[in-house]
Amino acid sequence: MSRMADALSVLANPYRLSIIEHLDLCGEASVTHIQNHTGIAQATLSNHLSVMRRAGFVERTKKGRYTHYHIANPNALVILNCIRKNLKAMQGSTTNLSDCNS
Repeated sequence: MSRMADALSVLANPYRLSIIEHLDLCGEASVTHIQNHTGIAQATLSNHLSVMRRAGFVERTKKGRYTHYHIANPNALVILNCIRKNLKAMQGSTTNLSDCNS
């Protein structure tokens, strides 16, 4: 139970959920790309990505001078999809897939 609670506490943050959602939609993204599409300040974003990386939810890859992140643990998507399904039932979908095209 403690491991489940720890995992949920990592994802129980609106910034981290938006990061996971963005990575789910885009697959892999640079820190700059995530920042531009989520509006999270760079220092705050780096902190949240670090927490998520230590928890095993995301992994990073260096590409030249840029760091790219992708989802490492599909369980994060299971949680996100449960939330999406329930929110969609309550208020309709707000996901915009075009956010990944830039």
